[in-house]
Amino acid sequence: MSLSTPSVSMRAKPLACIVAALHAFTAPSTLAQQATLEEVIVTAQKREQNMMDVPVALTAVSTRDLQVYGVRDTADLTKLSPSLTYDQTTLAQNSGFRIRGIGTVVYSVSAESAVAVVIDDVATSQAGQALADLTDIERVEILRGPQSTLFGRNASAGVINVVTRGPTSEFEANAELTFTDDNQEKISASISGPISNALAYRLSGYHDEIDGWVNNLHDGDELDGSRRWGVNGRLDWDLSDTFSLDFQAKYDDSYSECCSPAFTYIEDVEQAKVLTVVPLTEAAPEIIPYVDDESTTVVIDDRPEADSENLQLSMKASWDIQDHSLLSITAYNNWDHSEFNELDTTAYPVMSYPFGNGTLGDPLGTGIEPYNPAVNGGVVQLNLLDVDSVSQEFRLLSPDAAWGNYIAGLYYSNMDADRQFDRWAPGLGVAAGLDAHNLSNNVVSSLSAFGQVTWNIGERSRLTLGGRYQYEEIEFDLTNVDFYGGGPDTDVSYEDDDNIALGSVAYQYDVSEDGMLFFRYAQGHKGQFFDAAASTAFTGELEPVEKESSDAFELGYKAELFDNTMRLELVGFYTLYDDYQAQQTTVTDAGAITFSTENVGELETYGIEIDSTTLIGDNFTLQLAAAWVDATIKEYPDAECYFGQTLEEGCVPGDNGISTQDLAGEDLQNSPDFKYNIAGTYVWPANNKLPGDVFANLSYSWTDKVNHDLQLAPWMEADSYGVLNLSLGMDVEGDINYAVTLFANNLLDDNYDSGLLDSSQAASVEATSRFVPRDYERYFGVRLKVGL
Repeated sequence: MSLSTPSVSMRAKPLACIVAALHAFTAPSTLAQQATLEEVIVTAQKREQNMMDVPVALTAVSTRDLQVYGVRDTADLTKLSPSLTYDQTTLAQNSGFRIRGIGTVVYSVSAESAVAVVIDDVATSQAGQALADLTDIERVEILRGPQSTLFGRNASAGVINVVTRGPTSEFEANAELTFTDDNQEKISASISGPISNALAYRLSGYHDEIDGWVNNLHDGDELDGSRRWGVNGRLDWDLSDTFSLDFQAKYDDSYSECCSPAFTYIEDVEQAKVLTVVPLTEAAPEIIPYVDDESTTVVIDDRPEADSENLQLSMKASWDIQDHSLLSITAYNNWDHSEFNELDTTAYPVMSYPFGNGTLGDPLGTGIEPYNPAVNGGVVQLNLLDVDSVSQEFRLLSPDAAWGNYIAGLYYSNMDADRQFDRWAPGLGVAAGLDAHNLSNNVVSSLSAFGQVTWNIGERSRLTLGGRYQYEEIEFDLTNVDFYGGGPDTDVSYEDDDNIALGSVAYQYDVSEDGMLFFRYAQGHKGQFFDAAASTAFTGELEPVEKESSDAFELGYKAELFDNTMRLELVGFYTLYDDYQAQQTTVTDAGAITFSTENVGELETYGIEIDSTTLIGDNFTLQLAAAWVDATIKEYPDAECYFGQTLEEGCVPGDNGISTQDLAGEDLQNSPDFKYNIAGTYVWPANNKLPGDVFANLSYSWTDKVNHDLQLAPWMEADSYGVLNLSLGMDVEGDINYAVTLFANNLLDDNYDSGLLDSSQAASVEATSRFVPRDYERYFGVRLKVGL
């Protein structure tokens, strides 16, 4: 999907098979010029191609699309791609994307996402890095289904490929201001142009600040607000006609008070507890009147904080060698991230609550007050990450010849992540397994060779074969600190290696001049890792979480119809995942809490996706994208039970003291069965009557109900919802270009959740909390843009 400005073109475009019978009827009767859709160029196969020629299911998102749907960062891309969802949790590190229902949401820093996020040809290594600002963007490509052949180990479900704007051959400067009635203030600017005939630059930056929208009864402040800023500098240097160097330095800094879950459901308020012990009616009676499905109210004394700095440096060297292109991409990335939040979600001094011979924090009544950084004796946790990544990629691209083309490459990457994790829960919290303090170092190195060849078989058929061989090493060092017990620290070290060979095959057939059918089979791979959250890590018995693999089959149709006034993509898919990596949070029958990541068995996901853009007349553009996805667990015999699940409901006691259920045949969490978005844009040309073109846009996205819990607790189901956005503005071109846009997002005021948190274990009754998105209610704004 791409909201392209209509252009005038005499170029003939392909027609598709399903409209081949209508070809004569829809052919123009005159040679007059008519408005057509612009060609969309993508790099989904690591070479520039028309998106309609690529045998991959993909969505191409333009800058205008981002504005139309109210997209602020990558998490908001779910509004544009029906097959894309985002899991919101209290920690950025275990939040992440899903494509067609598949994603990785785990505590371990060693694990990589199943959805790779690539920014200017550099892959992010941590899930938290994927939440990126989208300023000065040329396009975003969302590749659906396994892409491991060309993109490597963390693309078993798909790829989000972000491409920023590059230097220009002529001088240009732009500035944009955004103000909203919910107190967002954003300014972005860019400047670009030539320094000499061989040297060009681009410099862009942004500052984006928004007040919070979650009310804290403790102090009356608003939480979940954020402040972000960043700069991106690019320099392109043509040293000769055949050799060039492109340099990039990108820095992003963000601070937020996210995320504050608000209670939406408590089965029995009188029986509800805080951390299984303190009655809620005593600890936080003031929150009880606010418990409902649309709550935006919390009561906490330790404000959540998330602070991160991300630096990306890269150099691209390009050589033209006898019609071939050799590309070298050298990159370094550092992500420094800290998160602080509380677990008791009250302003009550929980650790001072009477228990045993003393208090929860001192159950033996020693009179010694244990150290606790919480403001008022609550339970808080701190997560510090320092991640360094380096990568080197070489690509050799052949020219497009009569027989076809090929790409061959080598790729090396190394990720070195240091983590400090502290959860302060003295006294009873130590015995229950809630208290945790550890230092870890995780190193993942991989070396791979990849290639893809496309053969032209006659005039109408193409066969593409791809392959990748990858060798990887993982190292894990962990120090468990006995913070309150005074015992010796426990040090463990593990290492392992693995190799994998995988491939893909695609067949394309031009059913007419204007469309093609394609079949694609692709294997996906997500590497093994040592689980930093595993409770067995301190016994010397830790085995790596096994690698995840997938086999995907796709049958698709792409066409540019009706003299290139309609662009259509229709894809049916089936994917089988083996050894799917998922988070387990287990409470033993004795009450101890353990966290681990496990291979849960088999999953399957299948469905149909449609993506279209249609130019109706010269001035109206209609976009439609929809996805029906069935993501089902085929094999998961030892899944944890949800809170309070009975034997009659399928929860079976185990010999090891842990009760389990069999989830075979159940739906995967946070995967809506149906989701769609539709947008229409109408442009009234100035025609010398107005200062500039007037445009109006209306967009609507709808998401089916989902259950946010892998164990499928009934109270974790979220209702379906729809979000309607409206914008109206004027675009004036001249020596100085400017545009003014008035917009209203969530015009129908449909209150929805960005995620749900199962609070039952801590509350000792069925309980749910919600994460509140920025556009949970209607807001208005104005956007001003000026350009030279």
